[in-house]
Amino acid sequence: MSSFLPLRVGTLIRFIREAFGARLAANQHVADLAPLPAALGLKIIDRTQPDDRWPAEIGSHAHYANWDLSGPKARFEIGALCDMVALARRLTVVVPPWAPRYDRARDPSWRDKDDQYAALVVDAGRRCGFDVLNIQSIPGLDQGNYADEMHVNASGVPIYTRYLVSRLKR
Repeated sequence: MSSFLPLRVGTLIRFIREAFGARLAANQHVADLAPLPAALGLKIIDRTQPDDRWPAEIGSHAHYANWDLSGPKARFEIGALCDMVALARRLTVVVPPWAPRYDRARDPSWRDKDDQYAALVVDAGRRCGFDVLNIQSIPGLDQGNYADEMHVNASGVPIYTRYLVSRLKR
């Protein structure tokens, strides 16, 4: 069970609230009856994490804590992606880029783990019938466009979106 728990208490509280909110919304058929949410539900991060909060290197980032691609978290994630194939006309899974301040060439631990994860998702895509976009960088998306290690801020949204749409149209 601990492999599914987030590392921050605030994140856990948000997950619990969202889970109960989602269950209530499903029971009330909100998706069918309610108006579309503002910005189609997109939540923009309007701040950038202070410099002292950025990890020194991605290889030691909490995202990679207890790294085990054969563990239950990875199996359930891949299982869920495979199950989604039947629910969509076309499924494309995006392995997004990290903030440009991190250099894959200087952090072999991160590079290896990131490559292992991408290979796992690509292999699952071949088996289950979904596409994978492994995006390691986006032209024009600079450090100032990131809110934290892996999320773009408001200034990065149009750059990221234009690039993603152009890749999906191919």
